[in-house]
Parts: sequence; structure tokens; C-alpha cells
Amino acid sequence: MVAFNHHKPKKINDMTFSEFVNGACRYMVQQIQAAGPFVVCSWGAHAWRATVQGENPCLTFLVNGLMHKGRVNVILDEGSDLYNVQLVNNAGRVIKTREGVYCDELGRVIDNLVERPADMTDAEYRARVLATLHR
Repeated sequence: MVAFNHHKPKKINDMTFSEFVNGACRYMVQQIQAAGPFVVCSWGAHAWRATVQGENPCLTFLVNGLMHKGRVNVILDEGSDLYNVQLVNNAGRVIKTREGVYCDELGRVIDNLVERPADMTDAEYRARVLATLHR
């Protein structure tokens, strides 16, 4: 993960703001990976970075999934202790947002947005994967 540099580091307990953001983003990665290593690999996830959106820690990464190709932003809403997930297209526009995601749902929610909708059957998923392989 790329270290985050904030222009005016604030202190949160004994940490600087950038240390807080990096720690929060490392924790987000662990929560996402709880969905399973093969799930995260199926997204083609790469270029993971810790950043901020507004004043909130944000984990951002690129994906090449069946349903979404572009950037995913995972933003910690500290007030509610929940996450907001944004899909961003290659032009930089937010095309879909899912708000109020609990930590134990994070990997599954991203998978449903990026790779495989919850209502897609195994047969439909296999057929779609095979179709992309034969292009």
C-alpha cells in the first residue's frame, strides 16, 4: 500500500492523521480479503492506495471485473462506523454508490458490484466467464 502524505498532519491520540489513514486502510484490506482470496483475485484488483475523501480514510484500487472495470473507493464513515463503496468509471465519474456497508459485508458487497450480482446463478456466472474468455 502506498503511504499517504497529508499536508497538515493532525494528531489523533498519539498518531498523525496519515498514520491513522494508513492503519484504517490496512484494516479495510483485511476486511475485504475476508471474502476469500479467490473472490478478490477474480476482480483483478491492483494499485491499492490509502487516501482520503473529504476528511475520511479512503481505500482506492483498480478492478477488472465482469460487471465493473475501473476504480473502487471504500470510504470509512467514522460517524456511523460503516463504509461507503463507490464505483468510479475510467472518466473519473462515480457511477454507483452503496452506503452503510458493515465491515463483515464489505467483500461480498464489492463482489456483488464488481464481479457477480447476488442474484446471478452459478450457471449464469460460468457462462459469462467463459464468454469473456472466448472473445
